[in-house]
Amino acid sequence: MSRMLCLSLLLLGLAGCASGDPHFRRDIVDIDGGLLGRYWIVRQSESSFDAPPAPREDCPDGHVVLRYVIDSHGHIYESDVVQAEPEGCYEDAAMVLLRTWTFIPAQKNRRRTPVRVTQRIPFSSE
Repeated sequence: MSRMLCLSLLLLGLAGCASGDPHFRRDIVDIDGGLLGRYWIVRQSESSFDAPPAPREDCPDGHVVLRYVIDSHGHIYESDVVQAEPEGCYEDAAMVLLRTWTFIPAQKNRRRTPVRVTQRIPFSSE
């Protein structure tokens, strides 16, 4: 019961944070997740209200490919799952993980260039 309440409050709070329009000081640059550190530095939120949803017990090791936009303020927009292997196992956990990240501009990204990131996130069944 309290776990559902915490998750509901977390999702409500996240919806309120990202409810504004994205802000773009420059054109969006499409990058692979390996280049993210040149533009933005990810920090996992220190306040974790709940663990990501557990995958089904029959899920082997796998990965999820996410695509999302980081605007000029470091906020995430347009996040979606591009591909998952195996399907139906780790997609929810990947999206919850993404929502725990905040971004600050890298030292060389003084102009706060927005990026569209395609990133592969591995998952282990253990």
